[in-house]
Order: sequence, then C-alpha cells, then structure tokens
Amino acid sequence: MLLFSIAILSSCVTQKIHGDLKGKYDEVLSKNQNLEEENQKLLSECNEWTKDLKVSKDELQKLREESDLMNRKLDVMNSDYANLKESYDLLVGNNSSQIAKNAQKNLELLTELEKSKTNLEAENEKLKSKEKKIAELEYLMKEREKYLNNMKLSLTEALRGFEGKGLTVEQRNGKVYVSLENRLLFAPGSWNVNSKGKEAIRELTGVLSKEEDFNIIIEGHTDSDPFSGSGSIVDNWDLSVKRATSIVKLITSGGVNEERISASGRGEFVPVASNKTVEGKAKNRRIEVIIEPDLSKIEAMLNQI
Repeated sequence: MLLFSIAILSSCVTQKIHGDLKGKYDEVLSKNQNLEEENQKLLSECNEWTKDLKVSKDELQKLREESDLMNRKLDVMNSDYANLKESYDLLVGNNSSQIAKNAQKNLELLTELEKSKTNLEAENEKLKSKEKKIAELEYLMKEREKYLNNMKLSLTEALRGFEGKGLTVEQRNGKVYVSLENRLLFAPGSWNVNSKGKEAIRELTGVLSKEEDFNIIIEGHTDSDPFSGSGSIVDNWDLSVKRATSIVKLITSGGVNEERISASGRGEFVPVASNKTVEGKAKNRRIEVIIEPDLSKIEAMLNQI
C-alpha cells in the first residue's frame, strides 16, 4: 500500500511521508536514549555490587530480569528500525529529485540509528559478560566456604584428644583459627615447645600438610605481666615472636610449604579476656594458628569485572 501511495502522491505528500518518518525516527531515537540510560544505570549498579563482594542470588536474579527486559526493548527497537528502513528503500526507488533529497537525509538518520543500535548491542554483550563473571565469583566464594568448613572439621577431628586442654578450633571472618594456650605448649617464660605441645603440633601439621591452597599465620600472644626472664628476650613482644617462630619451625619441618607460612608476635596487645584475673591471663597467653584460603583466584576474577 505504501508503494502505491508513493507512486501517485505529489511532492507535498512526499513531505508528509518524510514528516511521518521523521516522527517515527525521533520516537525510536528517544527509546534508544532511554535504553542507553537504563544500560548505564545497570552497569553502575553492577559495579557497586562487585566492589563490596556482596553478591547474592536475589541481586543476580534481578540483574538477569533487567537484562531480559532490555533485550525485549531492543527487539522492539529492531522492529521499528526495520520498518523505517523499508520506508527508506521505497523512497529511494522513486526518481523524484525531492524524494531523492529527502532519502539522503533519511539515510543519514538511519546511519546514526544503526550506529546507536550497534553500540547498545555491544553494551548488552558486556553486561552479559559481567553477569557471567559475577556468577563465577559467587561459585568461587561458595567453594571457599566449603573448603573452610572441611578444614575446620578435619582439624577438629585430628585435635579431638586435646579438647579441654587449652585448644580450640573456630571458623570466623573467612578463616579457621586454631588457638593453643601456652600451658599446652611452653613452660613459663620459655619458647621451647614441650612434649605435649609437640604432639598437638604434629596432629595439626598432619592435616595442613595434605592441603595446598591456603596460607598460615602463626601469632604469638602474652598476658600483660612484664617479662621477668633474662638473656636476649627483653619484653613480652620479643617472647611472643620467639614462641611464634618455634611453632613455625615445627610445622614446616612436618612438610608444610615454607612459602605459605609466616610468624607474628603480638605481645599483650590483642587480649581475648581480661588480664585482671588468673583465668583471663591464661587465655591471653596463647598461640593462634590462622588458616586462610588462597584468594588469588577470587582477586583475579574481581580484576576482570
């Protein structure tokens, strides 16, 4: 019907057709701009989610629903574009000089519209790629949590014979903590591990030597009583470092990779109980073995988002 109309109408009618096409183009261009704004908003929200590493199934589902909505809008725009292109092709087929002039202008408009459509499709592909990486990151975080749970269970089972003797195993802040009170490991003022302590460290090392994707920090802690010994040790900080390194040497001699372990002395500055009671001081005098998964895979994934 449109081809018939073009053939019989005057140049005045051609102007009307061009006006209608221009109106449709403006409408499609407006929709395209709205889609670009929505797409930028989605990208901004996606960046905020990944910054805090607080990726959840609900947020991921919402992102997918919004992406589907954008795809449906893109399909509508593609349909409008196809209709406009068809009208343009009909105009070009007419030999009228006025129509040819209008057709050139329409061609320019169509070129801009096609460029905008291409850009939107590219941004949509980027969004899909980010969505995929977020899903992969969520999987890695679940695997990390599973790894920590298994590690805690293995350590708890291996050290069961030391329950109630100053040894605890906890999981918190994405790490596993094995806390050993000094009464299980050292004589007062000493950094040489006693026979009972060596037995506990052997059991601990037996579990750690079977794993690879983790790092270990050995922290030495004291109570607030001033160090009263002599020799090269001058204060609690020195003593806590010496005790931590003694444990490191036992663990590495049992087969744990030296590159994955480090020693740290914290002195009396990180207490877990009050230093005003005998019981509190006993809890503060401790060695903490802190086990955390290797985060390099997660960090690499974040850098790609």
